[in-house]
Amino acid sequence: MAAYLMLPLVAVCGLLYCKGVVGTQECEHKCYDLNRHRVPTYTCFDPVQQICCSGVVYGRVENQECCGREVYMPTTHMCCGDELKPLSENPHCCRDQYSTGGFYNATTEQCCQSTVRPKGDDIECCGSEVFDDRISTCCHDNGIDTVVDGVGDNCCNGIPYSSDNALCCHDTVRHVTKHDQTEVQCCGTGVYNMTKELCCSEVKIPRDSGKHEGCCGTQKYDLTTQICCEGQVVSSSNGRTECCHKESYNPDIETCCANRVFPVVGGECRSEIGRASCRERV
Repeated sequence: MAAYLMLPLVAVCGLLYCKGVVGTQECEHKCYDLNRHRVPTYTCFDPVQQICCSGVVYGRVENQECCGREVYMPTTHMCCGDELKPLSENPHCCRDQYSTGGFYNATTEQCCQSTVRPKGDDIECCGSEVFDDRISTCCHDNGIDTVVDGVGDNCCNGIPYSSDNALCCHDTVRHVTKHDQTEVQCCGTGVYNMTKELCCSEVKIPRDSGKHEGCCGTQKYDLTTQICCEGQVVSSSNGRTECCHKESYNPDIETCCANRVFPVVGGECRSEIGRASCRERV
């Protein structure tokens, strides 16, 4: 029997030396008897002419691939979990990018994230588990699939609810009819009627009838007579339609320098302090 010796860079089979070549790790420093005759005929692994399947070397055939320690043609067979089945059997493979998977019977089984589970009329996948959708719900909170008791089409902090009659407001379920949802929305952990109220920084404030109102921080203001400057409600009368820090000013006759309002005459700041402030700012 021919001697066989494994070295870090050189393999010896009889008198044949196989130096390391670029190829599959399990085969690159080995030499093989491809003929498998009574009298061995050794050759070094050649990744161009051969294919290495988990340490087993085969002569390379165009389009051929490995399935475990075997070779196969993807045009005629499917490989799943290092097992081969003919495509003529219409095989189904249950796997993901992290597993080799396995075959399953699509009539009686289903694939739940690379895990084979039983199949039924009301049995659905929830991650790698299954649940009965007549009595349970699969919640997808924080990227984690969890089966919880109760029926719903959505979950709110692990609590199932129906979007037809409820809203999830900051992890709190609020019951609102589908009809009312055209006017009712979340405000913090509660709800508010958009036609009758404002939600200003999660604070509900009643609207004044007939006014065009908006929010300024946690306050409301009249959009026709006031403006919001850095969280402060100030008057917009006499053309004071711009903000200067927390004040309003009229850009036609005033200017804002260093967060202060100064009068402007003839296109220049009237105040010496204002001119100095503007120069410093520029």
